[in-house]
Amino acid sequence: MDLPQLLQFYRARGYDCFETPAGHWMLMDDSRAVNLPPLDDIYPTREDIRQVFKRGAWAVRFCTTGPWEPLSQEFVLKASPYDLSVCKQKARNQVRASMSRCAFQSPSEAELIEKGLEINLQTAARHRSKNDFLVEPEKWRRYMAAILAMADVHPYAAYVNDALVAYLLLVVVGERFVIIHPFMNAAASKQYPMNGLLFHAINDARQKRGPLPVSYGFGSMWNIESLDRFKMAMGFEPIPRARITLFARSISPMINSPVGGLLKRLPLLQRSLGERYARMLEEKQLGSRWWDTAPESR
Repeated sequence: MDLPQLLQFYRARGYDCFETPAGHWMLMDDSRAVNLPPLDDIYPTREDIRQVFKRGAWAVRFCTTGPWEPLSQEFVLKASPYDLSVCKQKARNQVRASMSRCAFQSPSEAELIEKGLEINLQTAARHRSKNDFLVEPEKWRRYMAAILAMADVHPYAAYVNDALVAYLLLVVVGERFVIIHPFMNAAASKQYPMNGLLFHAINDARQKRGPLPVSYGFGSMWNIESLDRFKMAMGFEPIPRARITLFARSISPMINSPVGGLLKRLPLLQRSLGERYARMLEEKQLGSRWWDTAPESR
């Protein structure tokens, strides 16, 4: 998938994709802006960032290189071949169980529109998140119709008793596969559908396109440890990445507020609000150091 196709891919979600002198960006549903492609490094100036904020972003996040702490991790599968020896023991057993209990194939567009939407709604409720294109039926239908017509988008699904219980998309971006929407029906969790689905999808896609590395994206900003453990158990390595986060002037003072400091100190909230505040403060401080040294313009 080249850059024009990638822009089309994200515009199909309803995102605002635009360009500054440094490169391309997308403004998502929650008004966060991210560089495009999201996993690539970019080197913006302060003027680039001002242009992004003018599009309505409350936060701008981008990958880069330089003397910056790698506060993020990208989970990457490099192993080739991808066999059970790459996985940890528990994950190997789960893959075996999944392969015996589930069937795997490319789903139809109609299946993804109907059953995929049901899984999306469940996943959004579980994680208390909402992306309009995933949960609004008409937006989801248009999104599926648009991206499944793209040559570099490969859909896979797991089935139990002929019912679709998990799906994901493997998208070729540059010289890597990127895993998109790895969602499952929680009611089928004892069948371990995602373990087998990942194993099947990666090996099938590599047979067609070659042994490209596979990115599972970045670890959660809020440190969802169970998800990160799952990725590593399935053979994905955490690769440190520098990501800069800059907050709009209307948001920035709140991060240093007395309320935020109190949240950070409350033990009962340390794993929830307090932890989120601590991470956001860390991101803000790194962003401030980047801003102080960034060039004004090109």
